[in-house]
Amino acid sequence: MRRSINLISFVKSALIVLTTLMMLNIGGVRTSFFGSDHVLAATNDYEANLLTDYNIPPTIIQVILDNSLQSDGQTPAAAGKTPSNFTIGDVEKLTTISLAERAKQANGSYTSTTSSIVSDWVKSLLSNNDSANGYSIADGAFKANDDQAGLVTGASGSLTTKTIIIDGAGRHFGFNFLMQIIASARAAKIVDLTGVTSEITDSNTAQFLLSLLQTNRLTALTELKLGSNNLTNLSAYPLANTLFSTTTDQKITKLDLSNNSMTELSWNNSLGDMLATVNTLDLSGNNVQQVFGDLLNALRSVAGNGGSADMSDSELSNDGNTIRNLIDLMNSSPSTITLSNNGVNTLIDQALKLNDPPNTKLVENLAPQLDEDSIKQLLDQGLVSKEAANIIARTHDDLDPDLLARLKEAAGGSFDDVTSQLNVSTALTFAPLDLDVGQTNSTDVLTVSYSLPTNTQLTAAISQWTTTANDSFSGQLTLVFPKQQLSLTNDATILTANTTGKTQTASLATKSVTLAINDVERANITAGATYHNVITWQISNTVTNPQ
Repeated sequence: MRRSINLISFVKSALIVLTTLMMLNIGGVRTSFFGSDHVLAATNDYEANLLTDYNIPPTIIQVILDNSLQSDGQTPAAAGKTPSNFTIGDVEKLTTISLAERAKQANGSYTSTTSSIVSDWVKSLLSNNDSANGYSIADGAFKANDDQAGLVTGASGSLTTKTIIIDGAGRHFGFNFLMQIIASARAAKIVDLTGVTSEITDSNTAQFLLSLLQTNRLTALTELKLGSNNLTNLSAYPLANTLFSTTTDQKITKLDLSNNSMTELSWNNSLGDMLATVNTLDLSGNNVQQVFGDLLNALRSVAGNGGSADMSDSELSNDGNTIRNLIDLMNSSPSTITLSNNGVNTLIDQALKLNDPPNTKLVENLAPQLDEDSIKQLLDQGLVSKEAANIIARTHDDLDPDLLARLKEAAGGSFDDVTSQLNVSTALTFAPLDLDVGQTNSTDVLTVSYSLPTNTQLTAAISQWTTTANDSFSGQLTLVFPKQQLSLTNDATILTANTTGKTQTASLATKSVTLAINDVERANITAGATYHNVITWQISNTVTNPQ
């Protein structure tokens, strides 16, 4: 595959355009799924059951209807589903299932906030956990969720009988049923439980409630959102075998643990095998003070997957082990961890005191966040490269004149002219597309590095997927970067726009490049064919609709 770089003028005053070529092989053969009505026949006795049959309040079901997504991109509510006709079979076909309020942004990504309807209901359960609409977190409740013996989906399982056997007694707890039904969303790539237990003040109870979800039943899952749930240190014993339990076939790439009051984490290996594939770990909104043990292992695993961890609200303590652990990891993988400005400068100050300094590449990566004291110390140690000096000069206003002179000396006597720069991966290859599932992922890492002067923006647009015989389809290509999810279309989608007055420099990488195809398009795809298309990346010098 060749990179195509065109430094020419476009209608919108383009500065740089790069293209990324992509190749997709269609695996398997078309099955009876593509019959005239495109509807899967029910294969289990419970699939026609309504969610209201399981003591789940209609108001809670409505949250699911309003915020989940079908394969065609519609919410179930928009497709005509109501609490009176929404079945488990409908749940099984959802590509996103949500108990949170989700809002679509202009760039195609979604933001999640707590649904007060859900959080208030869960809070109310604590006072009526012996009633039909309550819950159970007794040991027997977790055993009843084990589907290896068909206790949930079997012919005599709880979804068929509408009864959960807990310690020998038949129970009808609405919350337990809800977690069993969410785990039945076998086509769901995203499960969003943001804020479900946000009103539960006892963290242990919150952890046990969410432990009722058997994640290993969600075979298509790629993203698990658990933000704002008061999970603190993730110490509840069921977590590793329930909420964070995965199979070897699952490829969960994104885990959101933001805003969970985490300061130092004694996870007791709660995340288990899930970390094997996670490349985006969101710990924002947690003021993490110390990094050791299971958290350190989690960060190392994410780095090993070529990913990133957002700790942008972590201040860090002066703990020597924390500083050494982070410096060692970040020297090896400079872009892995995002810290707050205070956290970055604490890291630099303490690392130099411990004689365990950052390398020059890490200094370049952290340069925009350095304060004057850190810059002086790094200059004294000879750790400011020419590139770092240029980045600091571009991203800092009102530097002390003497410090600016020292930076200019480190830059070789003068600072570089500010120009736009853009580098992207030149090719991506996808795993064969399973026509029955209608989704696949890139097997390569997509990297995007850019330098944006003020009042410029970076956009991306995608062409149709085509074969040499000119068969084509559109599909939905989603790129999951740290802090941002980008859904590409034929029209230019803004990745970032620089209105700060300073040059904006960043390097992003993701292996979470997902292609999803709706039922209508799948019916017209040629099995066994190879399709290709092009992503066009563009820096333009007029900012429109900045995000």
